[in-house]
Amino acid sequence: MRLLPLPETCVYFLSRKRVWRPPRGSPGVSDRPGRGIMAPGIWSAASAPGMEGRRGPCRPDRDINRRTGGIPVRPGKLARNGVVLNPTRRVEGQGSEGVSSVDRDPTEGTRNAWRRAMMVAPFFTPADVLAEALNGRRLGGITLEVRDFKKGRTDRETYFNLYASREGVTSRRPVVQGLFFMGRGEYIKPWMEFRYDPAVSFPGGGDMDLEAERMSREVFELLGSLIPPGGSLMAIYGAEPHPLARETERGLKRDFPPMATPIGYYLWEAGFRWFKDWYFPEGWLEGAMKLQATRPLDEESRARRESEARRRLEEFIAGARRRGAPDPEEARAVSRAENILSELASR
Repeated sequence: MRLLPLPETCVYFLSRKRVWRPPRGSPGVSDRPGRGIMAPGIWSAASAPGMEGRRGPCRPDRDINRRTGGIPVRPGKLARNGVVLNPTRRVEGQGSEGVSSVDRDPTEGTRNAWRRAMMVAPFFTPADVLAEALNGRRLGGITLEVRDFKKGRTDRETYFNLYASREGVTSRRPVVQGLFFMGRGEYIKPWMEFRYDPAVSFPGGGDMDLEAERMSREVFELLGSLIPPGGSLMAIYGAEPHPLARETERGLKRDFPPMATPIGYYLWEAGFRWFKDWYFPEGWLEGAMKLQATRPLDEESRARRESEARRRLEEFIAGARRRGAPDPEEARAVSRAENILSELASR
């Protein structure tokens, strides 16, 4: 076995899901399986198809025009299990074999499906995932810009700020400040903890409130599209200045169902069904008070969580009616609860 020295080689952790596998006998490829997670093999960029004679660091995500499952992939694109990772930018004449199964996914949607595939690729960082998902997205009259990335505890985590831009002017403060973990393997699911401030201030005036403009739901759905089944969003609500967070905090302290609070309702609408109120930091390491919401792993889990939510919401509404003349915050919570029950009954 001949191993080329780094950095002219690229270590592939090959599995049954590997995009492209160099044939045995290629320069730098082992004829014997590796041990542990380092399966065969170590290969150089010069040994890859279309890369003959090239030397330098191997960048499969940029340099190799591979085929996976018969689906041609442009340089700079990857594919996993027959799914093009960016199906919104298909190659002309490519065909739809790698996209149709994604379009038929009733749970995640197209963007979330390719994003889940991308998360298992070793070439992408969490900053790459966020930039692809959020940069340039339009909400009403604003455009989103994600930046200020900072590595977290591991290379799978990154801090980030999400700004609003209007007519080329960027907001003074970020709309979202967050920490994103892109998951590891099949069993450690992605999650995101974030602080949402709907009050957007621009230099020179022209401030706006995303909550008043009814754009908060789109923000939560956009962030939720990064989270696959089993993953979680954690929205900070404690000691936040905006009325959206303050009303959520008061509702949770009054034992309203989490999904009937303002932030909880947006999380429910984004497809999350299990809730946990982190009203104090266990071990003093969990940070601010936040509401965690987890996406169901499968339809069985979804049905069970929705049944539990239905029962709790019905009890909440009945209790509010017995007390009579609810205050404005409780009345709004009852209205959200009725909307959820109506949605569940229509299925």
